[in-house]
Parts: sequence; structure tokens; C-alpha cells
Amino acid sequence: MGPPFFYAGINDATRRIRSFSLLALTVLLLSSPSALAYGDIQQVNSNDFRRLLKAGDKLVRRGEYLEAEKIFMRATEIDPNHSGAKLKLAFVYLKQRRLRNAYELSLSVAKAEPKNSNAFAILGATLLSAGRFKEARAVFFSAIRLNKREALAWAGYGMLDFYENRISDSISNLSEAVFHDSDEPDYYFSLAQVSARAERYKEAADAYNRFLVLL
Repeated sequence: MGPPFFYAGINDATRRIRSFSLLALTVLLLSSPSALAYGDIQQVNSNDFRRLLKAGDKLVRRGEYLEAEKIFMRATEIDPNHSGAKLKLAFVYLKQRRLRNAYELSLSVAKAEPKNSNAFAILGATLLSAGRFKEARAVFFSAIRLNKREALAWAGYGMLDFYENRISDSISNLSEAVFHDSDEPDYYFSLAQVSARAERYKEAADAYNRFLVLL
């Protein structure tokens, strides 16, 4: 298996940063016993489709992928034909490095909806995480051809360039990803790492700072 995809799991340093943030949140929640655990249980048992998707998105942002998986699974049970819910679940599988699950689910949506750029982007990210670089590049190209604002595909291109030592192209494509989705911390983290590799330290520091703000 090839090098891990850049947000298929944030590295140990990033996890420690998030853990610190979650610790602070936990201290606050201790004074309110019904706050998080009960709320999560209610969300999983909810029949409110939109509420489930919003709750799952929040859990993904906090790095709580197992809980997000439960919620998105519930959403797909309510509406088995909703491609958005399927792709959110596929993305969670990708974050957990359950690549076969992510591959099969994103591929099924891409086949059913050949104009769904997000399906191709997640499929490409899965292929990249599996080290299948040539196939990943072709799929990312399809995603961007369908939607030039598909940030996930731009980020994937950026990491492909990084792995293949095209540092300048990597920075350019990661910057494009940040431009199209300025609220995704993982893109800034990758941009910071590649900028530091290129000895562009001010840009790296700016990207790291933005990453920390978004955590």
C-alpha cells in the first residue's frame, strides 16, 4: 500500500492538537451531563434526515469518525438513494482508512451519477490512499472537469504532486483547494507541510495558523 492520503487520518501531532481542544471541551461538558452523549444517541435514533447530516458533519470536523459513521449509516437507512449521504459515509470510511468500503461506495455513486464531481473526488482520494497514483490522477481530472470548484480533487492533485516531488505544482494545487474551500483545516495543514518543504516558511506559518484557527 502506498503513502497514506493526506487527510485519510491526520498525523499524530495534529491529533494531539485536536485532543487538547477536545479536552477543554470535555471539561465544559462535565457540568452538563445531558449535553454530548445523550445528544449523540438522540441523533443516531433521529428520523430527521437533515439533522443527521448536520450532526455527522460536525463529528467529522471533530475527528469523531466512528460516531459520524453511525449517524451517516442511519441517514442512508432513511434514504437509501441519497447520494450525498452515501458520499459522506464513504468519506468517513476514507478517513478511517477503510479503503475497500470507501472505494465501493464512491464508485457506486460515480457509476449511478456520472456527473457527480464529489463522487469522483472521493474515489480519487481513495485510490491515492491505496497508492494507485495513475488511476487517482485520471479520476481527479474527471472530478475537476465536471466541477472546477471541487476542492477535494485539487487537494488530491496537490498531494500527488508532492509524492512525485513536484513541489511547486503541489503548492499551486493545494492553494487552489484552499481557495475553493477555505473552511477545511486539512487543506491548510497539507499546504503548510509542502510550503515548509519548499522553504517558504512565511507561507507555511500562515497556513499552520489558519489550520489551528479552524480546528
